Amino acid sequence: MKMKLNVLVASTLALTTLLSPLQAFAAQAKPAAITTLSIPDPGSSFTLIGEKRETFDNTIVNNVLSAALAFIFGKVTKLEKVTNSAGYIIGLTALSNFINTKLSDSRYVYANIRVGVSYNSYLGYYEYVESVVHYKDANFNQIKEVYYAQTGHKVENDVLARYGLRNP
Repeated sequence: MKMKLNVLVASTLALTTLLSPLQAFAAQAKPAAITTLSIPDPGSSFTLIGEKRETFDNTIVNNVLSAALAFIFGKVTKLEKVTNSAGYIIGLTALSNFINTKLSDSRYVYANIRVGVSYNSYLGYYEYVESVVHYKDANFNQIKEVYYAQTGHKVENDVLARYGLRNP
């Protein structure tokens, strides 16, 4: 029984990681006008190369996850140890409600995906940097989460030349 509950918990955690899928740029980014933004590191800058606002509809994914979880919870609640224990039933109900709330909160994902170039003084060259901003609303006004990542991938000089930059 304990092993089956551990499998249930592990599979539930694995399924919840699928709640917020993001896609990379479908087409190659076109050179944009130079946009330099300040970054907290003194002497650094950020040159925007591409930006894309995207709304992801997770309705189908959420419905599939809900159906899978309902099936799993239905099987678990029929086990003898679970049906004889109110604690297990209360715990499974609470877990089920928590997961369903998370699924309904992430039905639509509003994201602004940005790719840019920034000089990395540690590596000694310009690298691609990425940021993903999740918004609470479809108007992209209320920020929910911000992710920023340095890729470590060196930008070629021909790409930098489009923006008036070059590697040292």
